[in-house]
Amino acid sequence: MINKMIKKTITALRLLMFNRKGFFQRIFSGYFGRYDIFLFYSQAKIRSYFLAPKKRLFVDLGANIGQGYQFFNPIYPNKHYDYILVEPNHFCVDELKKKLNHKDGVTVLQAAAWINNGKKLFYGVAESGNNTTLGASIVKDHKTKTYDSNNETAVSVNTFDFSEFLFKKKEVYDEIIVKMDVESSEYDILEKLVNESSIKCIDRLFVEFHTNWMKESKSKDNYILREKELINILPKLTNFHIWV
Repeated sequence: MINKMIKKTITALRLLMFNRKGFFQRIFSGYFGRYDIFLFYSQAKIRSYFLAPKKRLFVDLGANIGQGYQFFNPIYPNKHYDYILVEPNHFCVDELKKKLNHKDGVTVLQAAAWINNGKKLFYGVAESGNNTTLGASIVKDHKTKTYDSNNETAVSVNTFDFSEFLFKKKEVYDEIIVKMDVESSEYDILEKLVNESSIKCIDRLFVEFHTNWMKESKSKDNYILREKELINILPKLTNFHIWV
């Protein structure tokens, strides 16, 4: 036991001296290897004990099978926050309902957040061979490094206007938190939220961007420019965090 502790200590010291990034990734492995997420998590969890009795909502866009809910729920607890878990993949929705149907204040919405109400083709499930893949998307060129989107195997899913959704929810809730991991839909959605000022309905926003999954192309270059513009403007309009 003592030898193991000594070895771990030596490894940590070596990482600290020669590979600081590796050191922090190991120390904060439960927080995606990021100190800023650990710090936010700690502060928000402490804050959750002193919340006043207001109506609060957490919206998880791209809920998959509940990983985001599991991470955020300790700092945005059910006793203070309602949850809407948004997921277009029916395989994931089945898993979410199995896990969370017993939870009060948790709603699972089978649809894709988008810029309008309608239908879109949903790619990536058949291409990946994984029914609950994290990489499925309504954006055809989303994950060109991993798979080629196929119209023949894509499925049709319902979409809803997220800007309109926010305006309606703000009439009911005093605080709205949004986690957005929507596999490249975020660019169109966020630009519409900014243009229509519905971004101001969000009190805190966590966004994962996805250009790192795209092959080099003019399309990717355009996405990168849009991403930079959003990263510049969003902190001026809401409490903004780049997610993992």
